[in-house]
Amino acid sequence: MHQHGRYVVWAVLVGVTVVLPWINPFSTGPRANTVPLLVSGFCALTLLVGYGLLQRGASARNPCQPTAVFVAWLAAALLSSAMGLAQYFGLADSLAPWVNVTTVGQAFGNLRQRNQFASLTSVGLIALLYLARRFVPVGRARLGLSMGLVGAALGLLALANAASASRTGALQWLMVTVMCWLPCQRRSRVLASAALLLYALGVFLLPVVLEWLTGLPQSGLLNRLRESAGCESRKLLWANVLELIAQKPWFGWGWGELKFAHFIYPYSGPRFCAILDNAHNLPLHLAVELGIPLSTALCAAVLWWVWCRRPWREPDVHRQAAWAVLAIIALHSMVEYPLWYGPFQMATGLCVGLLWRRVPQKSLPTRCAPSVAKTAFAIVVATLLGGGLAYTAWDYTRVSQLYLLREQRLAAYQDHTLSKARPSRLFAQEVQFAELTTFALTDDNALRQHNLARQLLHFSPEPRVLQKLLDSAILLGLDDPALRVVRQQFAAAYPKAYAQWIHPTDPAGDAAFTP
Repeated sequence: MHQHGRYVVWAVLVGVTVVLPWINPFSTGPRANTVPLLVSGFCALTLLVGYGLLQRGASARNPCQPTAVFVAWLAAALLSSAMGLAQYFGLADSLAPWVNVTTVGQAFGNLRQRNQFASLTSVGLIALLYLARRFVPVGRARLGLSMGLVGAALGLLALANAASASRTGALQWLMVTVMCWLPCQRRSRVLASAALLLYALGVFLLPVVLEWLTGLPQSGLLNRLRESAGCESRKLLWANVLELIAQKPWFGWGWGELKFAHFIYPYSGPRFCAILDNAHNLPLHLAVELGIPLSTALCAAVLWWVWCRRPWREPDVHRQAAWAVLAIIALHSMVEYPLWYGPFQMATGLCVGLLWRRVPQKSLPTRCAPSVAKTAFAIVVATLLGGGLAYTAWDYTRVSQLYLLREQRLAAYQDHTLSKARPSRLFAQEVQFAELTTFALTDDNALRQHNLARQLLHFSPEPRVLQKLLDSAILLGLDDPALRVVRQQFAAAYPKAYAQWIHPTDPAGDAAFTP
């Protein structure tokens, strides 16, 4: 393929595979994040395969330039910003199902969470600053037109971030501005400062405009900064996690066991009042699940890599931008868990891949054709990864049918759905959860329901599971110390649900689906 054709193919490939995970509107139960993860996985694999193919027989100048990635990030951020503002002003209904529908005054694009949406606008801001620094012309006439487009994009990103009312987004934009005031091009300083000013105006004006349009009082960033989160505050969450770490400091509670640990442990003080499946702080999460020694080693390895790379001395523009994107994700990881989501995993992988090699690829000599062994190995790995993703998608599809009404299921799964989904290996716990919550408790199935509920305590220790565990124990005449602990923790973790269980008002069974 001609070199120019390779550039075009790379640009299209990146445009599709990098943008799609950010704007994908589709997600199905039982795990809301599984379909987005699969979409991101297929996109990442396609991008890697395309990258490898374009490298074969290429000239000394690499056709796979990083600029295409930043253009794709900016496009994703601008598209999501437009979606978010449509949601904020109540216009998303007409765009369904391509744009997620939410209540007026909420903005999160198709990412379904305000902080993730705000982080995307921050990534878009960095991409815009990078592109403006590299490609905006110097000539006066062309400069005016180009800066007009840059200003429009800047305004859209700023208003979208303001509409999100994300405190994390506010910190990120402030951080980007500070980074631009370190040794940097004057144009970047001006644009970053203008972005922060537009964002501040949006924070003040958007709630006022929306209240004027709807006649209803609106809550923006300023109100969120003043309000108290009560028993759902991060301070309380982190205090609980630190107490859990103190109980098992060496090896932790085990990967994926934070939900169970948070439920079963009797805290000495107030308790975070929601199901806790992540510590909302990456170092703390690693420590509580893997133990202090291993988490310290992992964090130290990352810090050592950063120290060796010395981003504060980086002269290359696109590598500076990659470091800035990683800084955005790192800041977000201190208050939530973006690395559990596909788009942020892809962004992190792209940035690390860009930074891994010290020598810019364009200065490398002409490539030699890869050996047959390397090519065969790459084909085998890509085939295995693609097959694994395809199997996961198929397995999740059949299990998800359990969480749909019969008429909504695929034709092949409308009857005997449970028996068809039960062989699942990847989503066995979801199958067990569906079985437990679908069938009413009887004398005949009490033992099976009890055993299922015991297993599912580690998957989802929520009131429905706890009620089935205790009710089945009563039917079976069981009364051991472990069950008494579960009952005590049920009362402590979910006092309202516990009171309703003690004094039931709805005698109807909970069988809602046809298995």
